[in-house]
Amino acid sequence: MGARELEDRAREALGLAAAHARETSRAAAYADEALLIAEELDDPLLLADALTTRLTTHAGPEDLDARLGTSLRLLALMRHVPDPVVRLEAHLWRLATAMEQLDLGNVRRQLAALDLLADETGEPEHRFHACSRRAMFALTEGDTVGAARLAAEAADACGDEVPGADAALRTLHAELARQRGERTALVQHASTCEERGHSRDLASLLAQAAVLWLESGEPEHARRLVDQLAPALGDLPRDADWLLVTCKVCEAAAGSGRTGTAARCARLLAPYAGRGVLDSRAVTFAGVVDDYLAIATRDREQAATARAAYRRLGADWWARRRPLGRAHEPVTGPQGVRVLHLHPAEAERPTGPWCVGREGATRMVPSTQGLEYLRQLVDRPGCEVPAAGEESEQVRSAVRRAMRTALARLELHDGEVAYELRTTIRTGPAYRYEPDAFRPVEWRLGTEQHAVRSVGGP
Repeated sequence: MGARELEDRAREALGLAAAHARETSRAAAYADEALLIAEELDDPLLLADALTTRLTTHAGPEDLDARLGTSLRLLALMRHVPDPVVRLEAHLWRLATAMEQLDLGNVRRQLAALDLLADETGEPEHRFHACSRRAMFALTEGDTVGAARLAAEAADACGDEVPGADAALRTLHAELARQRGERTALVQHASTCEERGHSRDLASLLAQAAVLWLESGEPEHARRLVDQLAPALGDLPRDADWLLVTCKVCEAAAGSGRTGTAARCARLLAPYAGRGVLDSRAVTFAGVVDDYLAIATRDREQAATARAAYRRLGADWWARRRPLGRAHEPVTGPQGVRVLHLHPAEAERPTGPWCVGREGATRMVPSTQGLEYLRQLVDRPGCEVPAAGEESEQVRSAVRRAMRTALARLELHDGEVAYELRTTIRTGPAYRYEPDAFRPVEWRLGTEQHAVRSVGGP
């Protein structure tokens, strides 16, 4: 068979994989066939399509190793195929596998890469994906203010151009209402989710609706949905939604008095302990499997394991939520005040390398104008940069873009400093630094005019 015939066969196999998406094993076989042909032809674009399709068709809980390996191959392929679409898919898939593995370092790197891609291309779709995943991670950290702002930015970016954007935004808003405890909004989201689940016969929507009813104080509604879903638990397809559906049914069952169903879910979930739970679009983080096991079994050791995982990930709201009767507690940082550096390595060379990081573990990063703007923010808590009325909108837009880019690049070099700045800098027409009283920091900003400044503190 010639090269042209092989390429045609690979394209046909990719089409068949998409056509049989609901038949997971059949779709996966077609995807694997297309990948083998693409490797034989050594066609980078065809290989990128085949890798993406393989990720889509190997989405079940048993396929994490396959997804991880394939997502790493797609990232490596970017060197040969600098196409923005390939870059977007590579970063989204690597972000999803990192969240499943609770790999905080790689999560931050992929979020930063999505920001950089959006800044470089200016494409609304790329900005939507960057903002929506930032909103997801803000909710993971319990930052509802930042998540609401990012969700609004995602909505502004997408218009009607991004497939699946409406569903992603609904999911983000439902999780926002859940973390804020907004009962009226929860009831509305639960009702909408249930209606859409019934009309589309989607177990994932019905399972999410059950938890939303439970959170809104309507356990009888949750119990009714659990009873509808329970008979089909053993027959659910092992696809991208399986882990989410089983975890949600487990929580709703335990909270609505269906302990037998909760125990059955726990037995199904046990092999996946230590895993993060995401929706199929990786737009929301739904906790760790260990937490659901603890909810079903009331096992305190399992609960402690879940809390430790949440704290490693910085998932403060999840670490403090109440399903096991855990009292809410203030978010506190490590013992003592942290010392973080953000300044040029040499005062007389502001355009030379910058010193960034925790005291005793600093590193050198290339100078950018955005770093100087960030330093100005930290040096003047509560003040806006650029100050209102000082500059034209064109200049102000350039300043905001420079700071976004600097934050994204910081995450590639020092996740702790990037996290501290992202969670304390408020954005909008201008940026403003608001220290977190629960995480005291002493900033080393360099030079005499940027003396040591102590912020925060209880």
